[in-house]
Amino acid sequence: VNQRVPVGEGAFASCISLTSAKLSSNLTDINRVTFEGDTSLASITIPSKVKKIHDSAFAATGAG
Repeated sequence: VNQRVPVGEGAFASCISLTSAKLSSNLTDINRVTFEGDTSLASITIPSKVKKIHDSAFAATGAG
């Protein structure tokens, strides 16, 4: 079974105090605007299973 496990669209949007993120090892997709506006985001660990990072997933972030 090849099941996709996405993080929800806008799930962490506008979390201005978020400085880093370590995503679940089961994650396969990072949807649109997931981290949009996270201006303090400086580092993120993206697991190897992630096959798609949608447009604007990291729009207006410190990581961009």
